[in-house]
Amino acid sequence: GGGVFGRIWVPLPVGFVHLSQYLRGYEQWLMDIVLNPAFLDALMDRALEWWLALAGAVLDEVGPYVDVVAFGDDVAFHDRPMVDLARYRRLFKPRHARMVGCIKERSGARVLYHCCGAVRGLVADLIDMGVDALNPVQVSSAGMDTAALKAEFGERICFWGAIDTQ
Repeated sequence: GGGVFGRIWVPLPVGFVHLSQYLRGYEQWLMDIVLNPAFLDALMDRALEWWLALAGAVLDEVGPYVDVVAFGDDVAFHDRPMVDLARYRRLFKPRHARMVGCIKERSGARVLYHCCGAVRGLVADLIDMGVDALNPVQVSSAGMDTAALKAEFGERICFWGAIDTQ
């Protein structure tokens, strides 16, 4: 049990992808991936450091009472991931792994990662990072067949509700 108040679910702010998109503007952010990668790396690192400081402070206070910690960073479109797998693994995965590590180091919570779109090709990487649950399963997106996802990954990750968001 979690004491007087029971167990809780903590939704954290969006991650470094969204934060850097908000700061840069979505179109410019997409262009920066190719045209200005050093700047984008620095911007995402600063956004990540802010997020880690905030999440760390929150979890240092409530970590023992938390069952699930959620955060979101959409890295996919309706028909494919936002970037190819090599770029995903260079740009996003190490930073998301730091976020997951921060959560797991400061709590016994499961990590719920929110990402809309066609994330089928990224599920193994999410599992590798320590993500426990993926939300949503946007079945109208490419490759997001529930039976196939369950068959391949169902023993290693939870597919959490919101079966379609369109």
